[in-house]
Amino acid sequence: MTDIKDLYDKISQLIEFQGYNEYLERAETLYYDESGNDKHLIIKRDLLNTNYDAVFVLGGVQAENSLSINELKNSFGIDSTKELKAKNDLKGSFFDILKKVKVTNVLNLIEKNGWHIHFNAVQVLYYGFVDIVDSIEGLESDSYEFKAVLYDILKTRPNATVAHFKKFKYPNIKDTQIKDFIDGLLYFVNQSINDDAGFLLVCPHKLLLKQCLEYARTQRNLVFIQDETPHEWVKDYFQFFLQEIITFRHKTLLFDEEKQVQARLSSENLTYAGNALCNYSFCDSSTNAMIQLSDYIVGILRKYFMFLDRLQPKVDADIESFDKIQMQNFKLLNKILRRSLLYNPLFINTTMSIHCRKKIDLYMDKYGKT
Repeated sequence: MTDIKDLYDKISQLIEFQGYNEYLERAETLYYDESGNDKHLIIKRDLLNTNYDAVFVLGGVQAENSLSINELKNSFGIDSTKELKAKNDLKGSFFDILKKVKVTNVLNLIEKNGWHIHFNAVQVLYYGFVDIVDSIEGLESDSYEFKAVLYDILKTRPNATVAHFKKFKYPNIKDTQIKDFIDGLLYFVNQSINDDAGFLLVCPHKLLLKQCLEYARTQRNLVFIQDETPHEWVKDYFQFFLQEIITFRHKTLLFDEEKQVQARLSSENLTYAGNALCNYSFCDSSTNAMIQLSDYIVGILRKYFMFLDRLQPKVDADIESFDKIQMQNFKLLNKILRRSLLYNPLFINTTMSIHCRKKIDLYMDKYGKT
């Protein structure tokens, strides 16, 4: 039995400090599905088990009214035997899916009903790297910027990064290996700094990151990347399901079936002040139209965040090349995201590079007001 009261109280205090307590305690119904769940991030046969730009998204639609399965299928002209499935319909890049009629229909349906989008999004490779920076002693200011810079550097050298991390069985670095492991990271950082110099560019945070890593070479331990399972960079995504359930204990949460998560939750036997926690349930998506919509939304969002995970000039160039339908869908997506954030600031959660998060906010503000 796991009682969440103390943890919830800490979360509540933090959110109250931000001025968002009313949003935390407001009764709402949230529907969930997931996209990009590779279960964990590991090295297997000298390769990662997922793409380097992989994103996991848990989220969906918030709505107090709902559609039936028949109403959903009639809205989209779907055969009565078929289920609305993102994996079947959203093939290709974000640039590609913005042209799809079903994307237009889903976004229009959400906007027409005044429903909101909520999500918890994780850049998987970033999540696998952040413990490196968190292990550097005394590094408090600008830690998110340092994490973003290290992520940018390592993801551009995926093969070399995997080989280096495999050599030291990351995240199971031995005390005697700390200097050599950090030296490898410094090599990548210096390469990136030299590349920038060739274009007459200077990134102050790369220079500062270099100094921080040079200091880390002398540390006796790197607390968050030692004594862990070798080659397993990310264990699983269970904690994000748990985070939603604990944080939103005043809300009603309805998830698509996920057997492993359900088994873990059953073994945890969650309670609040001794009473069973019953704010969540799971159901078969084939019987719930709102979860099918949530599946579509998290599929769109995953492609969107992968689209944003590039240099901003390239992102801007692609946006400027959108045709009429793509731009309409892009503006509508950002309008709904912006409206959802204003409705409840707790609906948008990210574990990702601050550079990418800033682009999410930038485009919500630039394209979501129209």
